[in-house]
Amino acid sequence: MYINGNIAVTFDKDGKFVDLFDRENNILGTDYSCLDREMLINNNTIEIGEKKKRIQAVSIKDLRIVFEQLLSAVYQIYGKYNIYIDYGKLNSELLVNQLIFDILFDKYSDHCLANKMTKNKYSEIISLKFGDINLKDNINKIIERSMKQNYQMMKSPQLREELLQLGVYPDNYDKYFTPVSRENISKKKPKYVWDHLFYNHYMITYKQYRRQLTMDSHNYSYETFFEDLGQYNKFVEILLPVDNESPEKYFYMTMDYYHLEFYKKIDFIFKLISNTPESAISNIDKEHYLVKYFHPIVLVPIVNDNKLVYTYKAKYYKMLFFIEEMLYQQMKGMSESELSDSDFGIQLFNYQLMRAKAYELFKYHYEFVSSDYSDIKKFISQCYNMRTYHDSNEVWKMIKGKEWKYLDVETKRDLKKLIKKFISVNSALFWKSSKREYGIPK
Repeated sequence: MYINGNIAVTFDKDGKFVDLFDRENNILGTDYSCLDREMLINNNTIEIGEKKKRIQAVSIKDLRIVFEQLLSAVYQIYGKYNIYIDYGKLNSELLVNQLIFDILFDKYSDHCLANKMTKNKYSEIISLKFGDINLKDNINKIIERSMKQNYQMMKSPQLREELLQLGVYPDNYDKYFTPVSRENISKKKPKYVWDHLFYNHYMITYKQYRRQLTMDSHNYSYETFFEDLGQYNKFVEILLPVDNESPEKYFYMTMDYYHLEFYKKIDFIFKLISNTPESAISNIDKEHYLVKYFHPIVLVPIVNDNKLVYTYKAKYYKMLFFIEEMLYQQMKGMSESELSDSDFGIQLFNYQLMRAKAYELFKYHYEFVSSDYSDIKKFISQCYNMRTYHDSNEVWKMIKGKEWKYLDVETKRDLKKLIKKFISVNSALFWKSSKREYGIPK
């Protein structure tokens, strides 16, 4: 059924609302995060009901059952409106695992929101992770410098326009991120906010942020890159849990690394270059399906004066970690022409579409209510193991505990090839842009 000429609405067999999206403008995604009311259909119009009562999922088993049902519903919704997805070609188990992990990461994010901390407290936590409380003052200074650079850069008119497209008001952003303490409206922030600021001014991730991860100027040697990777790997090993970690700690440590990896994508890059034909890597740019970010325009329904109105925004969805790894492993041994003729790009896009809609429908119709960390740990360790994801990259074995000057000629040659490929793909993910240079000293 269509409402207002372009909004496609779907019901279940009992006539209850399931989903809506803007079919006329081919906007397939809908973000329900601003909608907390029931939606009722009366005479081909949508009416606003009482506060939304979400169905509770109380275990990983519940989540698995719900997402299997939602993916089937999404496939039927798309089919009803002649949007073809070859669902039989998709690995439904990996897709369900990804969606379960998405909800677990939301649990982590909610915890961070409910337990905000000061910059000083965050610096103390990170210094203790390094095993040296004396690092606290230095970490504080790193974050202060990062806040100043971030604040100045985001004054760029073009970047402020992008904030608006993402549904973020620049003035509110300024009040939240200003480095001037007395003007900052939130002294306490979620841990993941401090993480962003810390990563953007520390380690090899700082060079990514500044778009300086390049050898164009000859100021960045292979040896320095090798040392930076070693430092990064040590930090990741601090973040990641060991198998015998307590279930609750295992969960939060896993999510700490996951947050770093989907933001900076260092392990992702190594997995990609290990499986992609060497001749194809130089052709990967920011629009290539192997690295292109998935941030579609989505419909955003909002209740205003007890009526349903619509707006639009760009929404960023995180990587499909193990799905992408599976696709890249399938590419191993292909030639560049075989890769160009493959349908991996279509498959990846279909995974992204199915994941995004199933996730948004869950967030509107369901909620996950569980503190059974043993259940959560079992799922992560068996189905979405981030330590395995990181450790499976051979490069960490090549550099761990080693010094560049003591490496043999063959190992140095192999590492130089890897580094060149890494820099090429990194440039496609974190490309240079004049609008990012606004207000930042060279």
